[in-house]
Amino acid sequence: MTNGYNKLLLPVKDHRTQVNVSIQSFLVSINSFDEINGEIALTWLFSLEWTEERMSWNPDDFDNITSFALSARDIWHPRLLLQQSAGSIQELGSIENSLRIFDNGTVRWATGNVFEIVCSVDVTFFPFDKQTCRISFIDPSYELIELAIVHVSNSVNMSFFAKNSQWTYIAGNVLSGSNIANVPYLEIELHLGRQSEFYIVYIIIPVTLLGAINNLVFLLPASSGERSSVAITVFLSFVVYLEIVNRNIPQSSDPMAFIYYYLMFMMMYSSTVFFFCIMALRIHDRKGNIPSWIQKIVLCSQKRPCCKSKSNSVSDDSVVRIHPTLEDHNNTEQNDKSKQSYSDTVIECCGAPSEITWTDVGSLFDEITAKILNAIFWTFSIITIIQLYNNRYHL
Repeated sequence: MTNGYNKLLLPVKDHRTQVNVSIQSFLVSINSFDEINGEIALTWLFSLEWTEERMSWNPDDFDNITSFALSARDIWHPRLLLQQSAGSIQELGSIENSLRIFDNGTVRWATGNVFEIVCSVDVTFFPFDKQTCRISFIDPSYELIELAIVHVSNSVNMSFFAKNSQWTYIAGNVLSGSNIANVPYLEIELHLGRQSEFYIVYIIIPVTLLGAINNLVFLLPASSGERSSVAITVFLSFVVYLEIVNRNIPQSSDPMAFIYYYLMFMMMYSSTVFFFCIMALRIHDRKGNIPSWIQKIVLCSQKRPCCKSKSNSVSDDSVVRIHPTLEDHNNTEQNDKSKQSYSDTVIECCGAPSEITWTDVGSLFDEITAKILNAIFWTFSIITIIQLYNNRYHL
């Protein structure tokens, strides 16, 4: 069958005829993805089919043999080279794999490889990011008019795919045609999404809880002296998590992961909390007179009634009594006592400005500061998490 056969020539009798190689790709597994170096290892299976016009026979002349296996090194086969190879040049298929030839000249070659591919990493929305890897195979030995790569399906076949614990398959688009060099090529656009559950539990939730703990420092008594200790401890915790994130994602400035901005905000937020803790402690420990405008603010915050005398439109003195009696005298004494009692009640309810202390001022400062910082923290945290999550698997 191979007598006089030249495997260096195209498998056609008329060399003005274009050879069409049909190819179908099967993604088997995602072995590893090194985001720091931008390299991914994938196991692929490929099914190639073409027509070898120089090899055909009548099965009746060969004991009804309709096909047989032959080593790929013995006949012509396309040599497709990986463009995005991470190391040395990698070729699709292995000549050690056998191919099957049918009586009508059809050749089917099922082969596979573990490819180490260079893949640019975009961690903008880490840990809800998705990665797009482009995988191109070309045969630089022929021009497009001599050899054409035809894909059977527009998508990657996932029949043999084994799930990965870190990455999930989103989509795989298969393209074929000609590039700038006018040579046959096959391009696969692979979309992968990160399994984010681990990072949610390991990073997102702890960092958010640490930020929430920062808001509780103003609930601690100022006399305990633990406020600054808690604030410093939380700040150092953010530094630790910043190092953890730095070990898991590439060190890139364009684009930069949003989670870096979030951690930077948390560190600035923690520093602000620490600053206001020091101010609150100084207010609590301050001595001396309190400015009147501060006293008014504290009084308003405590919702105390204002101490203002009210003049009656008709006074008791305006009533003319011609003949005062004993009963009238008794009523007058009772009215005077009730007025005195009412006046005393108003003073007690109102409270004099001198009763305001620096401890009251410090308590009000703690309350206002905690509410403002708490609102800023939860607003920024919710917006950041929603923005990250909404970009999950978004093509």
